Amino acid sequence: HIFTMHKWKVKKCKLCHFWTLKQKELEDHRATFHEEKHRCDQCGMVAVSDQALQHHIKSAHSNNRNFKCDRCNFFTNMEYNLKNHIQAVHEKVRYPCSECKYVAMTKGGLTVHRRRKHVKDDGLGY
Repeated sequence: HIFTMHKWKVKKCKLCHFWTLKQKELEDHRATFHEEKHRCDQCGMVAVSDQALQHHIKSAHSNNRNFKCDRCNFFTNMEYNLKNHIQAVHEKVRYPCSECKYVAMTKGGLTVHRRRKHVKDDGLGY
């Protein structure tokens, strides 16, 4: 209903199963996963922009670990990584897939799983 009544058009990646309703998200996806413009020389990840690459390097490869878990020896340099760690490891928060038995440790992990495993032929699946 919402796609036909409101004339929303699904934008699909031609190189993988990714889809979105926003053109900007599709462009960011292509740049991140299918273009070579801003590649991390430490791990090969490709970023949408130089700013995104710098953010990635800081979060993934920096030795400045300013946020420490008060329940274990985990350190990170990103506050949201600490929050995700506490929820997943200490609070045992889980995100079960409604279509199979998969259980993710983060919301982002569940979103990636659903897009990879449960995309329908019409591109409207999750």
